[in-house]
Amino acid sequence: MVIHKGNAYGKKKLPLPIQIFIGLVLGIIAGLCLMKTPHIATAYILPIGTIFLNLIKFIVVPIVFFSIICGVISMKDIKKVGSIGVKTVVYYMCTTRSPLSSA
Repeated sequence: MVIHKGNAYGKKKLPLPIQIFIGLVLGIIAGLCLMKTPHIATAYILPIGTIFLNLIKFIVVPIVFFSIICGVISMKDIKKVGSIGVKTVVYYMCTTRSPLSSA
């Protein structure tokens, strides 16, 4: 296991893959412990998960939309902008609508 040099406070920091693996193991353990009491999961964990997913939708959709718009705007040829721009925006709207409507 590789431990990176310390930060400004002198603490050693674990690499990101190790942190992700630790979080995965802790999540599995918490899930196994809460399996016998599902009312705790629905009462306390479900609202947090719902808020998290709503924040993801709130952030990701505008970022993708504006990155597509910026890519279309940066094109130099006006004819390409018209044909590719309309196709891109229609494709984006269709592919974004279906996952968001099912979520």
